[in-house]
Amino acid sequence: YAMEKGVAWQNTSIGYGGAWFDNQFNQAKANGWKASSESINSFVNSIMDRLNNLIGQTRV
Repeated sequence: YAMEKGVAWQNTSIGYGGAWFDNQFNQAKANGWKASSESINSFVNSIMDRLNNLIGQTRV
């Protein structure tokens, strides 16, 4: 599931915030966040929602 979303997400993130995502992810790791598949999925989902909102707003 995460891999399917991941490919599409990477395509959209090139222009939208790949660096922001890397920064957030590195911060989370630095804070001792232990990645589980569930937390990664919810993290990706929240970002996908945010990206979809952004994309939806710019299309009008």
